[in-house]
Order: sequence, then C-alpha cells, then structure tokens
Amino acid sequence: MNAAILDTAFGTASTHGFSAFFKTSNNADYVAGLLTKMAQGALVEPWVSHKPELDPTSPTPPTLICPNEGMILDDAGDTSDPGPYETCQGPNLAAFTDVVYNAIFLCDHFFTWTTSPRTRNCPAVDTFNNEFRANDFQSSGFTDYQSYVLVHELVHLYSAGEDLNAGTEPPEKYDLNECVSLPAELSIYNPENYVLYVA
Repeated sequence: MNAAILDTAFGTASTHGFSAFFKTSNNADYVAGLLTKMAQGALVEPWVSHKPELDPTSPTPPTLICPNEGMILDDAGDTSDPGPYETCQGPNLAAFTDVVYNAIFLCDHFFTWTTSPRTRNCPAVDTFNNEFRANDFQSSGFTDYQSYVLVHELVHLYSAGEDLNAGTEPPEKYDLNECVSLPAELSIYNPENYVLYVA
C-alpha cells in the first residue's frame, strides 16, 4: 500500500499505472488520501443519511465481521432483507460492505483465497486491439486475494455515497478493460481501479 501511496505523487508521470487507472494528476490527492485512510485504518464518519439516529460526530474504525446464520443488522428487527449470512451465500462472494454500520462482512469464500500473490501475475496484452486479454485476466484470478478484496471493500467504505457500486449509474466496473476505460471523474470512485493500481 505504501508504494502506491508514494507513487501517487508522480500523478500521470507514474510508471506504475496511475495514468491508466485515474487519468489525470488532478486525481492524485484524492487517490493518495483514500489509500492513506486505508493504510492507517482511519475512522469512518457515520453515514447518517441512511441512519439518522447515528451520532454524526462519532466516527468509528472499520469493523470486520464474519457473519453467523440468523444475524440481523436492522435494530427494528426487520427481516425482509436478507441478513449478512444469507447475503454471503451468493456465488463466489468473498466480502461485502455495509456503509451504515462501517462494517465489512467476510464471507466463507474469502477464507479460500491466499492473502496476497506470491509472484507478479500481470495479464497479457492483445496488441491488435490494444487492450488486456479478458480471458487471461479472468482466468488468472489476478485479484482473487484477501488483501485485494479488503482494498476493494475499504474503497466502498471510505468513499461511501460517492463510490460506484451495484446500485449506481453507471455501476461499478470489475473488468480490467472497463476499469481503464472509465473517465477521470468516475475512475476515482470505482473500487476495482484501486485494487488494480495497488496490485
């Protein structure tokens, strides 16, 4: 993480992908700030727009939770939404973030991945189309490591309300070619751009 933080100072002069993932040196301070918060485990402001009873002056650290069957988050006992354990039963879901509770839920699948890559695992480039080979990227499991999952989820947490996610338009991007195709103003809000930059 520290290498990526230091690299942001170079902006688009970086030789480590800053330009590909964040497009302009104007994004360097934002990217460095977000990565620094993650590295330091900075406190997260409560997302009071979704839970007005939370004290906006009481930030909390990110919390990692391994959900148990029957766990319910809603204080009112509303069971209409699936609980964290049920959400974790999605195919290949390693983790998800609940910004209201400043929590990252680690699903069982998370623990089947190694902590971080043992070697560099860069995807191949299709020089004819000037893009990364999607099959190589997908099959290599380039980002299937616990450390990268945590980076992805921490971006959701530290940029809550601005982050691209499944419910935003456009939705968050995971595919490498789609990540590098995002315009500058959206690139800083796409969690996978940080994963790929840090990787």
